[in-house]
Amino acid sequence: MAKHDDVAGLWVSGTADECANAKKFSSGNMKIVWTNNGKKLDWFDNHQSEGRVWMRRASQVKNVWIPYGE
Repeated sequence: MAKHDDVAGLWVSGTADECANAKKFSSGNMKIVWTNNGKKLDWFDNHQSEGRVWMRRASQVKNVWIPYGE
C-alpha cells in the first residue's frame, strides 16, 4: 500500500519494522504516513484511541482563494 501511487495517506499501527517500512516506501510520492512507531496501543482506551490528535490526523484543511475586485 505504501508504494501505491493512488493511495494518498496511511495510518500504520504495527511493529517498529512495519512502521519504518511504511515510511520508507511511501516517500516515493510524498504520501502522508502516521504510525505508532511500534508502540503498543490500547484501542479500548478512549484516551489513547480518540481525541484531538486523531481528529487532526483524520482531517486536512485546505484554503480556497477566490479572486474578485480589481
